[in-house]
Parts: sequence; structure tokens; C-alpha cells
Amino acid sequence: MDIKKLISATTMSLFCSFGALAYGGFIDRGPTTGWADLGDGEYYDGLVCDVFPGLVAGEHWKVRVQHNPSNPGWYRFQPFDGDWPGVDIAGESQVYMIINASNPEKAYMCDTDKILVDASGWQYIFSQEVPENYGDASIYGTLKNGVVEFPANSFTLYKCSPADSWDRTQTKVVNCAGKLKVVLPEAAGVGQITVGADAGAAVYFDLQGRKVENPSCGIFIKKTQAGAERVIIK
Repeated sequence: MDIKKLISATTMSLFCSFGALAYGGFIDRGPTTGWADLGDGEYYDGLVCDVFPGLVAGEHWKVRVQHNPSNPGWYRFQPFDGDWPGVDIAGESQVYMIINASNPEKAYMCDTDKILVDASGWQYIFSQEVPENYGDASIYGTLKNGVVEFPANSFTLYKCSPADSWDRTQTKVVNCAGKLKVVLPEAAGVGQITVGADAGAAVYFDLQGRKVENPSCGIFIKKTQAGAERVIIK
């Protein structure tokens, strides 16, 4: 059932004006507390490049990624703050993109709430087509070797007018080239190693070199008699 098409234009106006009371209010946008810095990652754009002329699919830049230690697999970052390359074309935003990759085979981005507002006041919302966002399809991304990737044509753009009314004519499919991805911090050289109770005696350190007695939910340096390696503990 296409819930988006069943909601009236009046309700859609409330979506923009009151933070999606009728639609987005039911969407799980992840933990509200407990976020911690994970480090610098890399964002590869496939969204705004399909909206604003002059931006290129796959253009990438550094982002500060946070994770949620109490909820493994959740990540967030601000790709369109004042430092991104397209700020002079599409403006800036402090809104977080939030990814749920707790199931690496079904990674998805939670609906963004007005992540960009252009010079004319139009507000942009990017919605991945998955059931969690009340989408029409199940076009999930994947998390593999520290990289979250999203398939081509997996997002829809919705626009709210400067008057906050919903304009259904201003929608289009984005990530057309399938270039949208996020490289998580320390992804290079980190294998997807899950350490269990039978891992044997080892000493663990965080990425700042501090010894960790009971490591959980994160990236660590594991040192044994055989040597040292980066590991992901889930």
C-alpha cells in the first residue's frame, strides 16, 4: 500500500509544517541520545547532484561520523554543513543524515527532515524507498568492509514550498547513477572481524592507543602474540 499517495494534500502540508506528524512522526529516526564521535569518514554524493546543476555524481568530501555505542550499526553525519563543495550552489545545513546499518544487508537512511533549503526557500527531503520510510519498494543499501552503499534509483526527492505547502509535482527519483555511499572512519584496512568469547587471550586498545579492558561495539586494535590488527567488535 502506498501510504504517501493516500495521505491528503492537507496532511502533507502538516508534514512540512509540524515535522511530519501524520507521516514522518511514525518513522524511526534512530536514537535521540548516546551519540559519540567515531572519526572522519568520506561522503560520496548521489542526491543533491541530481537536483542542482553544476554538482557531479560521486563527488566526495570529508564528514565527521558519529556512532551510537548502545545501538550498534547506527551512524549519523552532517554532509551539507558549511564545508561541503556545493555550499555556494545549494546552501548549507546542520541537519544530520542518519543511517541504520544494524543489518548490513538491509542498510537504509532515515528520512531527512528538510535537509536543505535553497535560496528561494524550497525545502528538500530525501526519502529512501524502503518500508521503514513507508516507501513503495525495498531498495536497501549494504554495509561491507566499512562502506555503506546505496543502489541506483533508491531515493525520492520531496520538496516543500516556501509557504510550507506540499507540492507533489516537485518530486523525482534521485541517486540515479548509484554513486551515493559513505566510507566509515578507519574503513581502509579494517576487515569485518567479529570477535567472540572464543577469541583467546588478547589485549585491546582504542584508536588513540589507550588500553580497553572490556571492548564492545566499535573499532579497536587487538594485540596478541601473533601481532596486532584492527578489529570491529559487534
